[in-house]
Amino acid sequence: MIITGGGSKEAIDEVRFISNHSSGKQASNLAIALYALGAKVNLVSSAFPITLPQDVVRFEVQSVEDFRAQILALIENCRERKPIVFMAAALADYAPKSQKGKLKKEQLGEMLKLNCYRTCDILASLNTESAYTIGFKAEVDAHSAKQHAQAMLEKKGCEMVCLNIISPDNPFGGERNALTLFAKDFVQEISGSKLEVSFEIARAVAQILHSSQ
Repeated sequence: MIITGGGSKEAIDEVRFISNHSSGKQASNLAIALYALGAKVNLVSSAFPITLPQDVVRFEVQSVEDFRAQILALIENCRERKPIVFMAAALADYAPKSQKGKLKKEQLGEMLKLNCYRTCDILASLNTESAYTIGFKAEVDAHSAKQHAQAMLEKKGCEMVCLNIISPDNPFGGERNALTLFAKDFVQEISGSKLEVSFEIARAVAQILHSSQ
């Protein structure tokens, strides 16, 4: 199993970066749940907010490119069995070109302008012949969220998409979570502690893979 977590960190200069509010808690709880169910777990993350079992292999990464390189290396090493990749990390869609040293406000003036390039869409780029993929999607607009999740499922070849609608009742960094799981043959709403939600995700994935064999 390969799990990604946390938010990517894209360097502006050697002391600053662009990131987001992803805490990494859901990914870490997912790692614990899958380990408890007997899986060999690799967690690729920028954040490790809770204590993990010793046998969960941790890879600390920062940028989208760091995530991509580590995921591809792990997939390449999984020669005996097709791995499942849980893309729970919140990765930047755009990143600035990093500057050498530290940018000084005295030199920049009243406004800092960043030219950003589009980052690699890791989930879309993964070869579905070499890995099963589980997408995670965070949205703030409840009216269009399900359409976006359904589009991710279809366009990116995922086995399942876990939709997280961010709201005051379901914030980044909370101890509980509410998700809607989208697969080809079912839609399921789950909620509870992030560990309870993780076991529900694991059950749904097992059901999907069993039915496809």
